[in-house]
Amino acid sequence: MSSSCVIYMDSEKQQQFLGCYHETVETLFRHCFFRVHDRERAKELVQEAYCRLWAQLVDGKDMQNMRAFLYRIVHNLIVDYSRKKKMISLDELIEQGLSLKDHRIEQGADVFDTRRIYEFLRTLSVENQTLVIMRFVDDLGPSEIATALGMSENVVSVRLNRVIKKMRAYFLQT
Repeated sequence: MSSSCVIYMDSEKQQQFLGCYHETVETLFRHCFFRVHDRERAKELVQEAYCRLWAQLVDGKDMQNMRAFLYRIVHNLIVDYSRKKKMISLDELIEQGLSLKDHRIEQGADVFDTRRIYEFLRTLSVENQTLVIMRFVDDLGPSEIATALGMSENVVSVRLNRVIKKMRAYFLQT
């Protein structure tokens, strides 16, 4: 844990931080795990993101959208991590038991075949994979994605619409 995480701040900012933490920790972890496929590394990335948010708040920075800030931090950390680590085969991960199951899905509900979803994701560029994950797995809106990735909201919306059209075509033909 970095030393900036130990510094104290006023109780109002602490409450904002804790509220943000409770709202985002599970989805942020799931996002990291989905991208790095390593539980311990995902935990480290999430911890580092919250430490950096804490440090920003301690420094007196005004956070308009803590959630988008956290995703921006995590995105950058994942990019750095990916540059250092060789990529693992998606098929290998599926064989190891990686799944897209979400605890919010009711039992007995129809669920897409995970393998087909992975096959579709592999047809996308890394940038578009990130957009799909942030939109449909992490449930972020286009404005939050734009803030997190440093893009305009319009660019995010256009790319998501193109991916959705491609996804429809893919699933209708298979």
